[in-house]
Amino acid sequence: MRRMVRRGQIPYYRFGKLVRFRLSEIERWLALQQEGAALLRGRTPPNSDQLSLFPARGENGE
Repeated sequence: MRRMVRRGQIPYYRFGKLVRFRLSEIERWLALQQEGAALLRGRTPPNSDQLSLFPARGENGE
């Protein structure tokens, strides 16, 4: 995380030496990252209502 903050790769706020993240911005950023990865793989991105940490059934041979 520190490296990503230093590189400006993730949304954050700095308060003196403290670094803080807004959950809504992190969730939006994660959704955009997932959409970009899906486009690179040639898939259509999932509906934002269906975002999950786990693959949908059938994606990995289940």
